[in-house]
Amino acid sequence: MEQKIIASDENYEEFTEWLNGRKKAFLVCDKSISLLTHINKKLNESKGKIIRFSDFEPNPLYESVVEGVEIFRIEKCDSIIAIGGGSAIDVAKCIKLYSNMAGNGADGGYLKQEIIQNSIPFLAVPTTAGTGSEATKYAVIYYNGKKQSITHENCIPSIVVLDPGTLKTLSLYQKKSTMLDALCHAIESFWSVNSTKESKEYSRSAICGVLENMEGYLANTKEGNAGMLMAAHTAGKAINIAQTTAGHAMCYKITSSLGVAHGHAAALCVRKIWPLMIKYMHHHCSDSRGKEYLNKVFEEIAEAMGCISAEQAAWRFNELFLDLDMDVPDVTNEEAGELADSVNPIRLKNNPVGFSVHDFYFLYGLILNSKEALADKLVIKVASEMKKYFKKYGIQYDRSADPERIIIDYMANRKSGIPAMSGNDTVYLPEFQKWRKRLGDLLAFGDKLLRVLDVTVEDHGYVTIDFEVERDRHRRKFTTRF
Repeated sequence: MEQKIIASDENYEEFTEWLNGRKKAFLVCDKSISLLTHINKKLNESKGKIIRFSDFEPNPLYESVVEGVEIFRIEKCDSIIAIGGGSAIDVAKCIKLYSNMAGNGADGGYLKQEIIQNSIPFLAVPTTAGTGSEATKYAVIYYNGKKQSITHENCIPSIVVLDPGTLKTLSLYQKKSTMLDALCHAIESFWSVNSTKESKEYSRSAICGVLENMEGYLANTKEGNAGMLMAAHTAGKAINIAQTTAGHAMCYKITSSLGVAHGHAAALCVRKIWPLMIKYMHHHCSDSRGKEYLNKVFEEIAEAMGCISAEQAAWRFNELFLDLDMDVPDVTNEEAGELADSVNPIRLKNNPVGFSVHDFYFLYGLILNSKEALADKLVIKVASEMKKYFKKYGIQYDRSADPERIIIDYMANRKSGIPAMSGNDTVYLPEFQKWRKRLGDLLAFGDKLLRVLDVTVEDHGYVTIDFEVERDRHRRKFTTRF
């Protein structure tokens, strides 16, 4: 099926034309529709009747879908419209798929039946730039507390309206988390074992689109919103082919247990999984195309992100996340174990690097660790200041290196007074890790890193860092030295 994309204008001409061709449309919408006055005006002016359904929550339940199917049948609707975020679109998808099934859906009945294709016209208007649900054959609902992944080509909307005006009323946190979801879709689909030449082109385009439009999107400009909508849609087309991987497999329980928005949770995971995948791909590659192929994919992702090495790209993602000032919650060892046990092993089959249950226990402890995140911020800032110092004095360094690599190699060569890249860090990696841990311990939970005041590279090779944090609403200065 060829999906038609309508770029909206103030008159909504094509949308109105489609709407006026329906006698009774079933509208699935979330709370955001009350803020979309221009769309509401067109709906109220429709020649046909509109039956509204909004009795569902984020992470929608199967029972809500069953209720929607019942109303759709009683009202004898001839089409479906979805206006909202991923949840609204997923509910509409399931209503379309279940509307011609036998029975009333009791006791999970619709989940047990074979999906039979139908020709019900289906139009979607996404009101967030993140899920890309309007472009995929997937829907997610929950039954008896368990996630149900519904998959069928027939649930893809035949028409999609991309209107940048629908994003204007989103909160800044919503905009950040949905944008991160789109970026994670693009990155995970790029390295997925199911990726194809076509899906990778979508992934590449989506990564570039997110990065190019991020500033305007967060500033709520029309151009930025339009660009981000298209980037999220393109990322949806990528996961429609390749699916998501470990980042998404790990994030669902974080959302349900800790109340963190889906895109925020996915990015929390990807920022720590990515560098470890690069590190261990040669020994744990699970992509049938081989580790050389996977290494090339990581390089292609780096290129799309404007970086010159895979390691640098992984750190750039981490830096982007931290610059957005997204919270990093903490968990106990027991909670990390519960999260690790919750990961669906089937979903992990798409990941190109194999992880064990024990690995996930370790990963959750790394991902959900505010001290680790604060130490990351300082590492990024220190490396940035070091590069300025190198440039000032004409000192050569590896421009493809990530922030940790720059600092480690400097430590390994500082005795000579020439911080050139040697690649030999067998002695200095533990020293760096101790320094990094000290930074994390120094910044107790609740502190907020404000800025690095000064980085001084001393004559005898040591580096002094003065930085400022906020503790108990008071600003304090600290100095660390390595």
